[in-house]
Amino acid sequence: MFGEKALSILKRMTESFGPSGFERETARIIKDYMKEYSDEILADKLGSIVYVAKGKDERPHVLLAGHIDEVGFVVSGIEEKTGFLSFNPLGGWWDQVLLSQKVV
Repeated sequence: MFGEKALSILKRMTESFGPSGFERETARIIKDYMKEYSDEILADKLGSIVYVAKGKDERPHVLLAGHIDEVGFVVSGIEEKTGFLSFNPLGGWWDQVLLSQKVV
């Protein structure tokens, strides 16, 4: 289903360091990959990147949108007796989703 090139870029993206506020490495990987497929690359001061591939006819346009960042947390405390961790999210996160989840 996926070619070797697609699997390679997916592997590089998922192994890069990219929690909220620290997405530059992942953005660089995507930018390097998308150069080949883009007629124009636009960026703003907030880190958003737009890749434009101009069509050759009047067929409908397609927009693919997504986040570059990943979920990240900073440990803010360790309970001495139990090893229980307290942590704060980097970026927004629904804390209800993490109840009773294993943290690695």
